Amino acid sequence: SIRRITDICRNYVPTTLPLEIRSLSDNKQTMMGSMYMTQVAMTILAIVSILLVVLSIYSAISMDTVSRQKEIAIRKVNGAEVPDILRLVSGNIFWTALSAVLVGIVFAYIVSNKWLEQFSDRVSVNGGHFLVVIIIILLLIMGSVIGRSWNVANDNPVNSIKNE
Repeated sequence: SIRRITDICRNYVPTTLPLEIRSLSDNKQTMMGSMYMTQVAMTILAIVSILLVVLSIYSAISMDTVSRQKEIAIRKVNGAEVPDILRLVSGNIFWTALSAVLVGIVFAYIVSNKWLEQFSDRVSVNGGHFLVVIIIILLLIMGSVIGRSWNVANDNPVNSIKNE
């Protein structure tokens, strides 16, 4: 049928002008292929970004625990348990991470809605997906914080005080 339409249009369009007629499904298939490539690229960039954030937080916690090693040792000598030390180190990081993730989620919601407006097929943005992302990111961050803080919390306080 496209061949027939091309023949009919060729009667009205000079042969010196290019004439290309494609079906809507072919155009949609081409567009979906480019969207798939964009999705793969965005997924890779998101994973790399999250890894960089977790490594940065791990580094910040390492520097924080080294600078507070004497304070943590004195607290342990005075009777602080491991959960108390973990709460001390991870408390500020949790609230900072939560506020940053919430700001990021709001931004992602706005951008994703704007991006979805360009398509004729309507897809609604589900809040459940954003909730899962918030939980995963916070678990990664807190796992990194607790993983690094665990070593300091279980370290012998005498070694920390003696080194100072």
